[in-house]
Amino acid sequence: MEAEQPGGPNLIAKGKEEAQNKELRRARTTAIVFGVIASLSLICLVYAFVQQGIAKENARVANELQIKLDNCEQEAAKQMKLAEAAAEEAKRQHKLLEEALKKIPKK
Repeated sequence: MEAEQPGGPNLIAKGKEEAQNKELRRARTTAIVFGVIASLSLICLVYAFVQQGIAKENARVANELQIKLDNCEQEAAKQMKLAEAAAEEAKRQHKLLEEALKKIPKK
């Protein structure tokens, strides 16, 4: 029987098989990494769209509230003018009353 020589055909085939297995493991690992990255990217994309929808809704509500605020400010300005006019009228009436009281003879 002849002893197998170092570097014989079986050893070379075994080395090639190990290299192929190593390359296959590397390819699988790379595919898994890219798959995980792609999955995370899709999750981030969905999250971004959800957040965009929420932001648009918040902007719509903010615009509605701004319109209501503007209307309230206008109404407050009107009421302030009415109050000032009423205060002026009250002062005028008070002055007239004081003048009328001065004209009444004291006993």
